[in-house]
Amino acid sequence: QFPFFIFVITIVLNAIFGIIIDTFAELRMKNSATRINMQNVCFVCGLDRFELDTKANGFQQHIVEDHNLWHYLYMLVMLREKPSHEYNGWEQYVANKVMNMDTSFIP
Repeated sequence: QFPFFIFVITIVLNAIFGIIIDTFAELRMKNSATRINMQNVCFVCGLDRFELDTKANGFQQHIVEDHNLWHYLYMLVMLREKPSHEYNGWEQYVANKVMNMDTSFIP
């Protein structure tokens, strides 16, 4: 009976190790796909690198000048720090959208 238990334990452990290795491979693939997406798609507008490189001034220029994420963050911080009675039209619009958790103001 001892060889039978060793055989069963070996099979069960191999199955468990296979599940663990497969899970890590799946996580690695998801991480790789996310990294590729971040490097090749504009986070704000969703246009891909190929389209921006061929029809516009280039992907790098687009994400640095046109849709710089830091500018959006600075705008949100500025709206938080600025008194609401001093808002102009677009600031009031964006502040209302942010207050309602609506991100439709982002292009």
